[in-house]
Amino acid sequence: LGLLGTVVGMIEVFTVITDIGVGSPRDLAGGISQALVTTAAGIGVAIPTLIFHRYFRGRVDELVLEMEMEAVKLVEMIHGERSATGISA
Repeated sequence: LGLLGTVVGMIEVFTVITDIGVGSPRDLAGGISQALVTTAAGIGVAIPTLIFHRYFRGRVDELVLEMEMEAVKLVEMIHGERSATGISA
């Protein structure tokens, strides 16, 4: 979203330049403002998303590790290497 808005804003700036020349900064400010606002919005969405992604990825890794340990216990119980209480037979 942010990158798309930046590109659209810059296209608007270049369109103004081709239509009326470099001219006044006021004519260019609208496109530049649009580009900066959408870039800031994109960053505002991306940073919290990255934080949540890292949190959930870590949580999933913890759950996978726990599941693997429980699976090993189950396999050992099936093969008779461990009792249901965890004490070796």
